[in-house]
Amino acid sequence: MFCVCDCRVGDYGSAIETLVTAVSLIKQSKIANDDRCRILISSLQDTLHGIELKSYGSKYGCVSLELAQGSC
Repeated sequence: MFCVCDCRVGDYGSAIETLVTAVSLIKQSKIANDDRCRILISSLQDTLHGIELKSYGSKYGCVSLELAQGSC
């Protein structure tokens, strides 16, 4: 289990790390292929991308998203 209790306003690094971990754990779960999980993963990845754009700007915004999607 992961904790988000140390996240602060503007703490993009912790938010990104938490979202990447969440996506990874869900993808490894036994119910990962369930439609609801796929929707949740997609939503988390969209959120991750938005946070990355705010954090890094569009030049570096895909790094963690690619990790979360297993593209790397």
